[in-house]
Amino acid sequence: MNAPSADLLQGVAQLARLGGRPLSPTALQAQCTRDRDGQLNVESLHGALAASGLDFARAEGSLAQLERTGLPALVALEGGGYRVIAGADELLSADVRGAYAGHFFTLRPRTAPDMRSEIPARRNARAWFWRVLWGLRHYYAHVALATLLVNVLSIAVSLYVMNVYDRVVPNRTYETLWVLTIGTAGALAFDFAARTLRGWLVDLAGKRADMEISAGLFQRLLGIQLIQKPASSGAFVSNLRDFEAIRDVLTSATLTALVDLPFFLLFVVVIASIAPPLAIVPLVAIAVVVVIGALVQAPLARSIRDSMKEGSQRQGLAVETVEGLETLKVNNAQAHAYQRGEWFTETVALASMRSRILSNLVINATSTMQQLATVATVVIGVYLIHDGRLSMGGLIGAVILCGRAIAPLAQVAGLAVRIQQARTA
Repeated sequence: MNAPSADLLQGVAQLARLGGRPLSPTALQAQCTRDRDGQLNVESLHGALAASGLDFARAEGSLAQLERTGLPALVALEGGGYRVIAGADELLSADVRGAYAGHFFTLRPRTAPDMRSEIPARRNARAWFWRVLWGLRHYYAHVALATLLVNVLSIAVSLYVMNVYDRVVPNRTYETLWVLTIGTAGALAFDFAARTLRGWLVDLAGKRADMEISAGLFQRLLGIQLIQKPASSGAFVSNLRDFEAIRDVLTSATLTALVDLPFFLLFVVVIASIAPPLAIVPLVAIAVVVVIGALVQAPLARSIRDSMKEGSQRQGLAVETVEGLETLKVNNAQAHAYQRGEWFTETVALASMRSRILSNLVINATSTMQQLATVATVVIGVYLIHDGRLSMGGLIGAVILCGRAIAPLAQVAGLAVRIQQARTA
């Protein structure tokens, strides 16, 4: 370990000792990671101290500001060294004043809520997940912009078909046909680029989220005290594996379908501009699918929760069986272990089957409503054509837009399963 890192760890350990929370520099070093240049990773030090109930903060300012902030503190010296300042008289030292680098660190114990109060504070168990998402907001902001571009460009095909049927075919204006074709081809090229960029951004966000979630889990795992060690190692490892469901949500291609959902209003507006009565069809279809999906969420969550719970216990039984195989054979307990494993397997299979049935119900309902919406659009469109309020090209364009508006809902059904798995994890 290089000298600056050693000085930092020694200083932090001394601060903790002065605060009544002694820590070993060796133990801190074991919980921290290194940068590529061999320097101590300060973020990992923050995490290690947080796991011990300590807040490690960095601040910049003069020595006078340091005194007002409160002592003791760890000051950074020019050249990469560190020194603990325990009293105000040490700030007057010429060595400190001459070598002070302009920033310092403080170490304070975290304040815990008084559980004797009548209304104890509630912890938000999902706060860490939202912190990860908030750190990825720049990626998802660009994903939203790319999605906006994709949805706007997707209107080009329906407008192209409408104009070809209404203007090119009756008048045989082939010049107009090729102008529209070249313009639409350009729009589709931009659409391809936007979709590719969107997928790349989702993958980048998922990679960063995976690294942060995995690092946080391992840090918490290494910070577990031996007295808090879980009784079943297999079930605990299975629970850690279940956190991959969160990564699946953040990296899933169907996540883009969730971003696409708000843009169904754009397609409804375009349909209304072609023929206002036709806009009612996708609105009704989407409302029906949303109601069905909402009704399914509660039983779907229960099924996924049961499946993950029993799956963790089955994994725990498998690991414990391998570890204690000799004991099982000595005590002739193979039949008992087999019965438990068979029961867990049956329970997991039933819960998984229920979740698949419910998710398929939403997918099938979405597909059926999409087809019914197409039929309803054609039926209403025929009457509008006979009334002279709609052209043949407008009807075909409206059918395309109606299907485009409802299409993301089918993918969202698959995403709903992943979201429920992430919430359970």
